[in-house]
Amino acid sequence: MDADLQRYLEGMEKRQREYIDERARESENRLREHIDGRINDTEKRLREYIDERTLDLREYIDERTRETENRLREYIDERTHDAETRIVRAFGAYQESASVRMRKIEADVSNVNASTSQQLDAVQSKLLDLETRIINLEGPQGRTA
Repeated sequence: MDADLQRYLEGMEKRQREYIDERARESENRLREHIDGRINDTEKRLREYIDERTLDLREYIDERTRETENRLREYIDERTHDAETRIVRAFGAYQESASVRMRKIEADVSNVNASTSQQLDAVQSKLLDLETRIINLEGPQGRTA
């Protein structure tokens, strides 16, 4: 082969390589752009999906929390009512016992008052008798005989 043909073929080979390399780079860039776009779309959809699931999960947790709080309030209300009922019953029994004791004390005081009144009446009666005797002994002038 002659040298000019050799150079021409080498130049042609070089241009073909450059053309193929350029086309490969363009294809690679388009492919990268396409893949990047798909990745971005996928990431966006994934974020939206995660946000939706997160919202759903928060709503679920909030609902369960409200249900738990309501059940806990009901339980506490029942226990409080039961405790109040037991306290009222205990005080009722104590009140009955205290009332019986108070009536006994009142009766005892009443009996003491009655007894004291009778004793005082007896003392007054005896004092009146003594005064009457003294007056009878002294006579009509008020002197002793």
